[in-house]
Amino acid sequence: MLKLYTDFQAVDDDGACFILKHDQLAVEHAADEVFLSKGDKVILDAHEDFEVLGTLDYKFVPVLGRETWVAYPDWSTRRLKEVG
Repeated sequence: MLKLYTDFQAVDDDGACFILKHDQLAVEHAADEVFLSKGDKVILDAHEDFEVLGTLDYKFVPVLGRETWVAYPDWSTRRLKEVG
């Protein structure tokens, strides 16, 4: 499953995370490389001690003034990362 990095504080009114990165690149610039589709399940990670599963969508985000990829976190899947 694809892991995307996000900022769980950067959410729209629907609770969708709109800052998504893959390998240090904004998802918009990596979308063709990683073949994103609406409804895909991803792992959302914020460089914290936990991660959650999320569902991708592509929609207009008012705070950005444009359409972009977003992910809706499923907080019921929140799990602590293993410390290695």
